[in-house]
Amino acid sequence: MEKKYDIIVIGAGPAGSYAAFVTARAGCRVLILEKDPVVGVPVRCGEGVGMVGLKMTLEPRSEWFGARCKGVKLISPSGYQVTVHDSNAAVLDRTIFDKAICDMAVAQGATLLTSCMATGLIEKEGQICGVKIKFTNQKDAQEFDLEAKIVIAADGVESRIARLAGLNSTNALRDLEVTASYVMDHIQDQEYCYFYTGKKIAPGGYVWIFPKGGDRANVGIGIVGSAARYKKPIEYLDHFVKTYLPHSRVIDRFVGSVPVGLVMKKTTRDGFMVIGDAAHHVNPVSGGGITYGLNAAKFAGRVAAESIRRGDYSDRRLRKYHQEWVRKIGKSQRRSYRLKEVLMKVPDEVIDQTAERLMKKKKGRTNFLSAFVPLVKHRPRVVWDVFRIFF
Repeated sequence: MEKKYDIIVIGAGPAGSYAAFVTARAGCRVLILEKDPVVGVPVRCGEGVGMVGLKMTLEPRSEWFGARCKGVKLISPSGYQVTVHDSNAAVLDRTIFDKAICDMAVAQGATLLTSCMATGLIEKEGQICGVKIKFTNQKDAQEFDLEAKIVIAADGVESRIARLAGLNSTNALRDLEVTASYVMDHIQDQEYCYFYTGKKIAPGGYVWIFPKGGDRANVGIGIVGSAARYKKPIEYLDHFVKTYLPHSRVIDRFVGSVPVGLVMKKTTRDGFMVIGDAAHHVNPVSGGGITYGLNAAKFAGRVAAESIRRGDYSDRRLRKYHQEWVRKIGKSQRRSYRLKEVLMKVPDEVIDQTAERLMKKKKGRTNFLSAFVPLVKHRPRVVWDVFRIFF
């Protein structure tokens, strides 16, 4: 292990590893720090992804996916089922996908340290210039200082590093989804992703069933943070499983949270950048952050590499990455956020009425945009909000 690097990336998730790949490919000396012993393990994600978004940064490989889907099935609170045919839907195997992205970075010359946690930042004259680390697999581990010209934090929604850098990474409860998820077997339908809605099923969110191949699937829930004060998401999920999947078995489980607000207003300072879930690069409606995070990593990696070449690690230069993300992805996120706010106001009975009408359409004609037209028609007060989202 060297003591000096051009760039240190904290976190070997997709965003962190891809930023490392972009900067290492540009000739930078890059170190990736991952607190877990194995990249991609444990999985703390529903693993759903849109192929169009993924192709904005990567050429997908078949081995990355647990399942490719024909579309999604939207289940209303009273059980009306609307099928949306969309070949864009896919489910990753994050244990394979995360490792593949990290391997790409290492192949370009990046160094990976696992079981290694960033415990603090080193600052000199107002500029971040390194990290303090220790190995998590060593009892009474000694702390080391490592120097870097730029530190990139990609350490997830609970990011301590962004806060240590003095950036405001907090989420309002209405902009935070609290999640619980199981891997389950005896799930027969492996062709569609399922989304269940309803305030009694998942207040301010939804339950998902994402096929993983064979007879397994990710079955999870996300609820708005304010609702979790009264009932834990895992309690909602257990009730759902008991009601809808009584013959399935839980193989694995995890809990977590997802930011579903807007990107942080400030994601850089001198010598420092924050990307991915840590910076709230997430779609507020779906809670998916993989494609938004990969795009952030691409923009941040390019700007960081150019900053190293120029010898300029100032906030003024590094913030160009944030400006590019806002310009190219921010409009989509703002639309999704407004849609999330609209959907939070819609009563369950209106969703049921909308789903019932859509079920009467001819098979194969339903798409995502048409699904919202009846909803707007029968909920006049949200017409203006939805108009602003799409136009």
